Amino acid sequence: MEKLYQNIRERRKALKMTQQELAEKIGYTDRSSVAKIESGVVDLSQSKILQISKALDTTPSDLMGEVDCEYYEDETVQIVTDKLRTNPEYSVLFKAASNVKPEDIELVKRFIEKFSD
Repeated sequence: MEKLYQNIRERRKALKMTQQELAEKIGYTDRSSVAKIESGVVDLSQSKILQISKALDTTPSDLMGEVDCEYYEDETVQIVTDKLRTNPEYSVLFKAASNVKPEDIELVKRFIEKFSD
């Protein structure tokens, strides 16, 4: 869990967000709650981790350090994974693609190929 708290701090700083700004985004009135989270003083529920990940524009898995792109042997999978982790616009596309029915995959694939030329 220590990695979670460190990742929250690092992600917040990368976004140039203050503890007060994060506190307000996740429903706290002052920064001391975020300071306690980042120092590992409090245990976080799954719902709070999800709320923090949304406020920091990332995923719970990323905050918990569960995503290791070095794991992927296929370079294309690694590239896509990196884009999904760092760019919310790609996440939207991935979520939409995840909802495509198997019988519609070929149609969607042709549609994308037509517009990507």
